[in-house]
Amino acid sequence: IGNGVTKTIYIKGNLIISSNITYASNWTTPSDIPSLTFVVAGNIYINPSVTQLYGNYFSTGTVYTCPGPGTNVYAGGPACGEGKTPANQLTIFGSIMAHEIALERTYGDITGSNGDDIAPAEVFNYGPGVWLAGLGSTNLNSGYGSITNLPPIL
Repeated sequence: IGNGVTKTIYIKGNLIISSNITYASNWTTPSDIPSLTFVVAGNIYINPSVTQLYGNYFSTGTVYTCPGPGTNVYAGGPACGEGKTPANQLTIFGSIMAHEIALERTYGDITGSNGDDIAPAEVFNYGPGVWLAGLGSTNLNSGYGSITNLPPIL
């Protein structure tokens, strides 16, 4: 997604993400920061080959980070880290909100035998770009009076 692009995409049905979604990274002003939002009336399926997602993802259903049996997109087995093959780590730069989030990947090894030690399978980075996107370049204080970040409810 290029600099300054702001998009909200509404989907009536399921969203299948089969490749990385990234932002341009050479921002010089807040108006350069891209913003991508998906609002999905259904489930979100993230292919196990996906390693980076930028943006905000809202679903009325379930978000599957490595879809398994019983889903529309089956990707179980070694691709999801079952057995001896570790799955790809998924890093999300933004946010996910859904009725249910199925964090199904495995990654790393508590014994450190695969070189990844105890790395998490899914990483969520909720950075300042989420708040600054769309504020414009003239007055950073015009968009917000206060920002509060709370931990997730698990």
